[in-house]
Order: sequence, then structure tokens, then C-alpha cells
Amino acid sequence: MLKLTLFLFKGFVLILSSKILHVGTVDGCKDSKTTAKFVATCPQTQDEWTERSRNKNCKSHNHSCSSFEYHCVMNTWRNETVEVCAPSSIIIGRVCSEYNFGGFRIQRNGKMVCSSCPDMYDSTKSFMYPECYEFKRKQDMISSTTQTTTPPNLSSTTHNISFISDIMEEISNASQHKKHDSDNEVTIIIVTCSMCGVLVVILTLALTRKKLTNPIFAKLKKFILKDQDSLHELEGEHIYLNTKESTATHGN
Repeated sequence: MLKLTLFLFKGFVLILSSKILHVGTVDGCKDSKTTAKFVATCPQTQDEWTERSRNKNCKSHNHSCSSFEYHCVMNTWRNETVEVCAPSSIIIGRVCSEYNFGGFRIQRNGKMVCSSCPDMYDSTKSFMYPECYEFKRKQDMISSTTQTTTPPNLSSTTHNISFISDIMEEISNASQHKKHDSDNEVTIIIVTCSMCGVLVVILTLALTRKKLTNPIFAKLKKFILKDQDSLHELEGEHIYLNTKESTATHGN
């Protein structure tokens, strides 16, 4: 029982640690924002990524994040590519990764579906999926076409509406992340309380069993010893009777 208790306690510590680490990553890293920079293009080969990563030199920056990895990804608005140092993230669901300025984090962008992306990949490997950077090229082409075919006043109005829409989307994303972070904190509290409750129950059962077991063993031992004494008495009487019969026979 004690071994089981220790095993469950270790499991509880590991679960809680992984949960805290997960939340630490999801919470974002404010230090990453100071390293964010819009760039014309992102690396699309391992060699290019290595070179750009060396130039960015994320390891030289002071930060309080869980890690600080080089990234070159799209922004939330899908109209710029961003170089940034930030904790890596697992991107799930065949979509592209993005840097969210409101949440200070690398995350999945559900609006950027990527047919060449695997079901799950590390955000630092985004350069392997150039399809994601096509979104910026499409935006550039649309912007160029709009500028050449739209009157100046209408073009300005359209740009302002698009900009306001993007701002609202960024605010919405930040609000959703705050709610998600709050939900994670509640989850940690629930998991912690539940595991503590389980440990208390196990320890109580272990101690109760020990207290109950000792009297049971004592009674069992007493019973066995009593039976042994009775057996010895019976054996003694049997030996005595045999001896008496043998003596009587010899006397006759």
C-alpha cells in the first residue's frame, strides 16, 4: 500500500508539473514582442533557417520565457511575415503557425489551412511548409491590384475598414487567450484538489488497514498458539495412555 501511495504521488507531481509547464507556454511570453520584426520573406530551407537563426541570435536575448527559439511565421492578419524569438509550440490540425502580438505567442492559425502540413508539427519547423507563406503573396497581389484599379478615396476607405477589422480580430484573439488561460488555471486547481483528495483517501485507508491488521494478526497468533498448546496436551495424554497400557500388559 505504501508503494502504491508513493507511485501515485509521483504521478501526481509529474502531471501537475507538465500542466504548469503547458500553461506557462500557453500564457505567452511578453519578452518575445521586443524581438518581433516584419521581414520581406521567411527562410524556406534548412540552410536558410540556420543562417537567419544565427543572425537573429535568440539565445543572446534576456528573457523570462520557458524557451526562446527563432521563428519566422505569418502574423495573425496573414499579410506580413514576422521574425521573432519565442517559445516553440506544437501546431495541430494541418494549419499554419502565426505570431500573435496580442498574446505574445506562437500559435496555430485556423484560417490558414495547409494541405502540405502534417497533422502535428513543431512551430520551429514552419519553414518546411512554404505553402503557408503563400498567404502573404496573395495579400500582396490583392493589394497591388486594388491600388491600380480602385480610386484613391475608395482605396483609402477600404484599407481603413480592413485595418479596423484586423485590429478587432487581434483584440478578439487576445480576449480568447485570456479566457483560455483562466480556464487552465481553474483546471490546475481542480486537478490539484482532486489528486490531494485521492492521496488523503489512500493514506487513510493505508493507516486504517495497518491498525486493523495488527489486532487481527495478534488474535490469529494467539489462536494458533492456543491450538498448538492444545495439540501438545493431546499428544501428551496420548503418550501417557500408551505408556500406561504398555505397562499393564507387561505386568500381566
